[in-house]
Amino acid sequence: MTDMLVDRPSDVPASGNTASEWENQPGASKGPIGVDVGTCRIAVSRKVSGEVVTSRQLNAFFSVPYLKFTQEVLEKNRVNYFVDDDSLVIIGDAAAKFSVVMNSEIRRPMREGLLNPLETKGQRVIQKILELLVQAPENLGESVCLNLPAVPHTWRHRLTYHETILRDFFTSMGYRVKTVNEGLAVVLTELAETDFTGIGISLGGGMCNGCLSYLSIPILNFSIPQAGDYIDDSVAAVMSMLPTEVRLIKENELDLSRPPHNHVENALRIFYDEVSHAVLEELRKALLKSNKLPQIRQPVPVVLAGGTVMPNGFLDRFRKIFAEFSFPIPVSGVKMAHDPLTAPVRGALIAADSEPDSMPRG
Repeated sequence: MTDMLVDRPSDVPASGNTASEWENQPGASKGPIGVDVGTCRIAVSRKVSGEVVTSRQLNAFFSVPYLKFTQEVLEKNRVNYFVDDDSLVIIGDAAAKFSVVMNSEIRRPMREGLLNPLETKGQRVIQKILELLVQAPENLGESVCLNLPAVPHTWRHRLTYHETILRDFFTSMGYRVKTVNEGLAVVLTELAETDFTGIGISLGGGMCNGCLSYLSIPILNFSIPQAGDYIDDSVAAVMSMLPTEVRLIKENELDLSRPPHNHVENALRIFYDEVSHAVLEELRKALLKSNKLPQIRQPVPVVLAGGTVMPNGFLDRFRKIFAEFSFPIPVSGVKMAHDPLTAPVRGALIAADSEPDSMPRG
């Protein structure tokens, strides 16, 4: 188990837990790992006794004033935190619980799929959460593959900064770092039966990422900065709620297969449909603009993944909206990933176990 991530004098004992499914396994990490540092959650996958195991933490934090008594209570309850000047910074899943109880919004280290440059604690919070989930490799040079979003040209500097920060962290631990586009990661996880030919779309927290792949080769990538957070913020704005409150309703109560029961559910339905239209319009434009589309005769599948696709009834609504569009390549239909929440990070694990130092990003 990793020591508690607390910055304080050495005479103060460490405590806390990693919340990792493999936290009780002794020693260093064995074999390659896949990592998805998402706007909403950070996920890590690796194989344990031949089975793929995934661990996740909310990518968020909540600060409270430093008091020795409060610190002792946090440690007694095994809450993950670190000390920052005169604050106790609560990280991961526990941050959401504190924000709801105290009726105040959690803070996010990332925005629109990348590190938020306006959040001064962001880089440190992500590092601390990653240390909860990732052990040093048993052998130097073990592979770690990071999911990266597709971004517009004007965002390349943000992506470079984001990627370099993550690369430096894992390199310092002794890993050899690879990268893979998040949409391609979905294809690698879900489309083996079509020889990894098709369109993978990951609807996460900060961004929707997509990739058209032909025989595992990424032909084009696309993305929009509208996803789960956009839905939460939009509903919160029109309903005078906290985005965290909306997110909890979305994740625990929303059922898009039935008529809405109240104004909040109706607003969620409206903004879910808006995001679906937006990502399909971006896919259509990307395909029309591409000058390197393969001559595909067989219809290709579209597979959906990510936390935003989880509500019951989402797939049927997405399919109805999909039917309103025409695309320059034949499409066989839309399906859901077998485990939408972990599909992107499991794809990163597949890429981590491959030979090239970096999976192509298109």
